[in-house]
Amino acid sequence: MYDENVDYKELYLKMVRATEDAMNLLIKAQQECEELYLQQTEPTVDFSKETAEGETPICSVV
Repeated sequence: MYDENVDYKELYLKMVRATEDAMNLLIKAQQECEELYLQQTEPTVDFSKETAEGETPICSVV
């Protein structure tokens, strides 16, 4: 139902802006959590993985 008295473009833009704000908030929270995790843990490198002959050895950060 279309109502010519309603500014649909403005309604749409308001929703898009709110969606973008929400996404940016979630991204920021995730980045902050990742930083906290990295500050609280000490990464170690595991070279103990065995490889088949001729393969490049791999290491994993745990």
